[in-house]
Amino acid sequence: MDIHKQLRKRFVRAIDKIFEKRPLIGPKWFSFNADGKSAHFQFLGIGKLAKAAGKNPKHMAKIIVRNLDLRGLKAKAEITSDAIINVKINQPVGKDESASSS
Repeated sequence: MDIHKQLRKRFVRAIDKIFEKRPLIGPKWFSFNADGKSAHFQFLGIGKLAKAAGKNPKHMAKIIVRNLDLRGLKAKAEITSDAIINVKINQPVGKDESASSS
């Protein structure tokens, strides 16, 4: 399984830990970037999740990162000032792998 599919599944598991009934997660909530200048992977759905939970987006992002299991992936999650979760992967990520998973 490629790393982007693994990350999507791990984000869904983190969200499942937070919500009793998970909101629908759309494919546009995930963004992949093979060059990795700012991040290799971004989770963009914080605003909708925060609204569903009645929480501030930055606080919601912190809760998701706290529940996100990145063990074994050589990856690090960071929250931007506008509450986007960036994941930087510390291993080669090819363009073919990114294109095939979007």
